[in-house]
Amino acid sequence: MPHPVTSGFMTGIGVIIIILQIPQVLGLYEIKGSTMGIFSQLSGVENYFANTGAITIALITLAVVYLLPKKIGKLIPAPLFALITGTLILLFLPQYFSSTAEPLNSMILGEIPTGLPSFQMPVWESSIILDMVASGMMLAILGSIDSLLTSLVSDEITRTHHKSDRELIGQGIGNTMSGLFGGLPGAGATMRTMTNVKAGGLTPISGALHAVLLLAIVLGGAQYAQEIPLAVLGAILVKVGTDIIDWEYLKGLMSTPKSGALIMIVVLGVTVLYNLMAAVGIGLVMASLIFLQRMTDVQLASIVSVQTIEEASHLDEAHQELIRAGNTLFYQLNGPMSFGSAKGIVRDFSTKTNYNRAILDLSNVPVIDYTTSRGIAEICNICIEKSADITIVGANTKVRHFLENIGIDKSLLT
Repeated sequence: MPHPVTSGFMTGIGVIIIILQIPQVLGLYEIKGSTMGIFSQLSGVENYFANTGAITIALITLAVVYLLPKKIGKLIPAPLFALITGTLILLFLPQYFSSTAEPLNSMILGEIPTGLPSFQMPVWESSIILDMVASGMMLAILGSIDSLLTSLVSDEITRTHHKSDRELIGQGIGNTMSGLFGGLPGAGATMRTMTNVKAGGLTPISGALHAVLLLAIVLGGAQYAQEIPLAVLGAILVKVGTDIIDWEYLKGLMSTPKSGALIMIVVLGVTVLYNLMAAVGIGLVMASLIFLQRMTDVQLASIVSVQTIEEASHLDEAHQELIRAGNTLFYQLNGPMSFGSAKGIVRDFSTKTNYNRAILDLSNVPVIDYTTSRGIAEICNICIEKSADITIVGANTKVRHFLENIGIDKSLLT
């Protein structure tokens, strides 16, 4: 994946995480929703610092996360230490942080549902089987794309290579079991994955541990987890969000190529304001178009056009004799030719004058596509309209087959 796309995507995720935690850190627990929804609701708040208890807890948590000595950090991760510290402070010293305007029960996670749903076999109805299959296929495709995208982003950070088949098989098994217990299908969660990676979870064990801990909470640990302050979680996630942001790329943004900077900014904006998947799709399309334009420029720059003997020193003796005889255009294409360069080749060739014989050399062209072959056919037509002879030389078997299939006369190919 192009680095500007990854950078914009990652920075966007970091910004989203930070924005979503603003209400928790400020104690504005009634504010919920998407990033734009949060901004809209925040604009109606008269005093952002009214809930001093939540803000104080959040600041203490941030201080612990950022200032925890490395010796302690090696024994227990800073976010976990901050989580325990913040929870204990509010649990044992509630009088310093809660008030009538900010009651204790509004500052914590509160009641968490417990227990597992009962097992139930799926019901098959022949009248809706097509709808079921279509919906299942759609969810499977979207879930697979989401998980593989998450895996790619994780690979960029961890410098590892995931196994796509294993990821999708595991996801399929998990979703099947979830369905048997009345659950909804799921897929890889990019933001949670990045949070996990930044917290030091670099192996499959961290993902499994995440699931086991959630199961433990559901089966009996909810009474302990419900005491965790929302401001503590918000502050920890703010730290995670700032870590995910690609500060290195942002610092060098003004000195990077404009195309890369544009891609990064667009992907960042779309990620924050609209959708993660759409951001990556738009970024990849932009990167592909820019790459195509660069390749087109390289391909067009590699064209060799010779009409005078002074320019023909690199040609073999036979071609030099033709150039010496006059009124001959030697036109050589080099490297793979794609559809991006086809129009430019035709445009460049059409500017050539003063020749009654053209030699189109394809000996250095390993492959062409359909659009390029149509461009070569158009070059042949230009020569015919000018009553000039044209000979195509050096075409390998694949290129020759392409040209013959679009109707170029075999007599022109030597």
